[in-house]
Amino acid sequence: YLTAPQIIWVSDQLTSFVLPLKDMEYTFCYYLTYFFDDDALQQCQSSKRFTKGVIMAIVPTTLRIIQCLRQAYDRSPNRKDPLLNTGKYCCSILASVMSYMVVVSNNEVIFPL
Repeated sequence: YLTAPQIIWVSDQLTSFVLPLKDMEYTFCYYLTYFFDDDALQQCQSSKRFTKGVIMAIVPTTLRIIQCLRQAYDRSPNRKDPLLNTGKYCCSILASVMSYMVVVSNNEVIFPL
């Protein structure tokens, strides 16, 4: 049975390791595909791979948002720290989604000003 501090620690670690996890996924894709197919680079740089990376980035961050909202609910109304952290993690998700949209659209302008 996991306690609240253990869950917070695990989600902190997952949030901190989003980029290494995405890099490890690419490395496994490249080497496994390299041994079985000649166009490993093209397959590992396809949009399917980036979809997995975005999911790997969003899931731990979403868990942290839920935890921050719970902390904001549990604490006194005078403390704004958990809400500021919630905003930080929401911006992180927005940056991940926008990065994914740029990759999928082949670096074309998505939102013209």
